Amino acid sequence: MALLFVPAHYAGVFTGLFGQNYWYKILQHQNEVNPYSIVEYFISDITVQQNILEMTRRQEARQIKELEDLVEDKTRTLQELIMELSSPLIPVLESISVVPLIGTYDEQRGETLLQNTLAKLPAHKTRYLLIDLKGLQDNVNTYTANLIEKLGAASRLLGTEVILVGISAELAAKISHSLINLRKFECLQSLQHGIYYALGKSGKRIV
Repeated sequence: MALLFVPAHYAGVFTGLFGQNYWYKILQHQNEVNPYSIVEYFISDITVQQNILEMTRRQEARQIKELEDLVEDKTRTLQELIMELSSPLIPVLESISVVPLIGTYDEQRGETLLQNTLAKLPAHKTRYLLIDLKGLQDNVNTYTANLIEKLGAASRLLGTEVILVGISAELAAKISHSLINLRKFECLQSLQHGIYYALGKSGKRIV
């Protein structure tokens, strides 16, 4: 019966015999090329208990790092999903789409809105884009007004007519105070008015 050579077993034997901590390093593994293994044994100040503790700590650190990476990846995916959902382009009728502006916009969210909208306009064959401002409420500042103007101008370059809807008297006053000129776009009070306007421009009507 062949005997199984276990280096760790002999390290334990040497430790018990000589009263010192013995460790080993495998210099050569037995295989089809090498007829035998070569193992180097050496004295170390590290005890078995210390080694197990260190291995446990390394394993815990590796698991914590993997968990942190997973959380970071899931968080990034969630943030991308939130950004996508917060900047939707919604086709409502043939050639007519709506993009609702909701809440506060900073540079990152504004750029996401621009990129998503401009990328999807050709895909939906949008000839009339209704930018719904109703969801902005009190969140209108110079940046937001600039964003509306930039989104409208870029959409027009793609051959899409831009219509601003959901404009209340208070919102109109705030936009006018920003000194951004949005008169180049058709402005209507409600989304319903905007849809009827776009239908009329396209020679269609709801029956």
